[in-house]
Amino acid sequence: HDQVEAMTMGDRVAVFNQGRVEQLGAPLDLYNAPANEFVAGFLGAPRINLIERPDGAATPAHRALWDRLAAGAGANVQRVGLRAEHLQVGAAGAGIAATLEMAEHLGDTSILHLRVEGLTDFLHAKAGPGHDALSAGQAVALLPDAAWVLRFDAAGQRVT
Repeated sequence: HDQVEAMTMGDRVAVFNQGRVEQLGAPLDLYNAPANEFVAGFLGAPRINLIERPDGAATPAHRALWDRLAAGAGANVQRVGLRAEHLQVGAAGAGIAATLEMAEHLGDTSILHLRVEGLTDFLHAKAGPGHDALSAGQAVALLPDAAWVLRFDAAGQRVT
């Protein structure tokens, strides 16, 4: 029940969901290659960013984010996931348009809560020093590292 302790102390970790083992393995294997959305969402703080496949009414920002993250994905991919440390924030106009809603300054890092038009949930990015000058309401650009994208099907299983 304590993911920090399990990740730092364990050689092997089991993630359970309602009494069922979802995945068993080395901590970093589960973090970097989760079997499904449940494991991806259970491990990590803040939670992994999950983006739904856009529909016909999607905003340009939602579609641009999906296109960047799901490039080359098959039709069976319904959601993509990207951890906060793999989502960089830059000056407006340099990437996918977003708005900074709030920043949690933790000393050496900040957790940025970002709004992308058309998404119901905030996206989260981890930022190092220098991002403390950003203010709520400021327009920014998202620069996702597509090499770290996780893809999930409609049942929530990871698609390789």
